[in-house]
Amino acid sequence: MCGWPPACKDFRRDQITALEAEQQHISVQAQKCHATAELFGFDLLAECVLDTVPARAPAPAVTTPPPPTSVPAKTVKDHVRDIAQQAHPNSVRASQIRKQLEGFGIVVHEKTVGTTLYRLSREHVIRREGKADWFFVPEGERPTAAAPQGEESPGVSPGCC
Repeated sequence: MCGWPPACKDFRRDQITALEAEQQHISVQAQKCHATAELFGFDLLAECVLDTVPARAPAPAVTTPPPPTSVPAKTVKDHVRDIAQQAHPNSVRASQIRKQLEGFGIVVHEKTVGTTLYRLSREHVIRREGKADWFFVPEGERPTAAAPQGEESPGVSPGCC
């Protein structure tokens, strides 16, 4: 006999079950964090600082499964650009792209795709017509940076002696 009263045994068993469920939940959340970080080209494990764990407590073993292999290791920006390029010469809309990303198992904030499209437009990879239609711009059709013309010397002020 172990010496523990039956009520204590049941209480401890319930505690263990609850802690195991919490551990499983945390493991699933960690897997999601790693997958999301990889989409944005960020390596969470490289950024971990295990030196901050006190010396008296050993660092816990992190056993998160690798991200799903069905989604290539690309950023959201890469996916958005690829989806727009595949639709070329037709337009795409942010809502369509978000649905396609969800089909890949990538869930993003509702504004992420629109912001990404806007940033790609600043790089001349995408152009917008109207409020919602976005078009891929092939590399040969993108504007090139113009050379600066006739800049004034910083020491010369117009109208000065």
